Amino acid sequence: MNPVRYLTPLLASMACASPPHEHRAPDQPPTSQQSRLVADTGRPPCDSLASCGDWLIQTPAFLHGKEPARFSGSFRTIGDTIRLWFDTARNVNGQGEEWIAVDSAVAILKNKEALAQACRFKGKELDGQLVAIVRDTTTDKYPPPRLTWYFDVQTARIRTVPPDSVHCEREYSGE
Repeated sequence: MNPVRYLTPLLASMACASPPHEHRAPDQPPTSQQSRLVADTGRPPCDSLASCGDWLIQTPAFLHGKEPARFSGSFRTIGDTIRLWFDTARNVNGQGEEWIAVDSAVAILKNKEALAQACRFKGKELDGQLVAIVRDTTTDKYPPPRLTWYFDVQTARIRTVPPDSVHCEREYSGE
């Protein structure tokens, strides 16, 4: 079982219930004074699961309990415009952590398109570092993506990648 697939809807629902300046990590929900997002006044509030989302990008060190969450991604859709953010956490003099937006990307959605968060490089596992714009059909599989982005934790940048190298899965919550 891949934890990223099931964690994404949970984090999105938690984040959408949070103030727009606050991210919450499942390992340690911070208070407003302990965690804040800085240098990012342009991020609108998250007011529904369909138009926004936030997720942790799980590094191997985080998964093995060797370090706290250090990276997260988020998106907001307003009209036909979607904006992605790549955030990183840093310790603030022992007073908690501060989430900082280090990169962002913007795209225009075409009719019946959506952001898929459960994406992976073909032949690889889901890891939370790939997202894509896909045609949102009623079938149980997404067609190949139109645009894809990789959240590169080594360089703290959002990179475009060839869509034909990426496969996206529908996320289901429930049975």
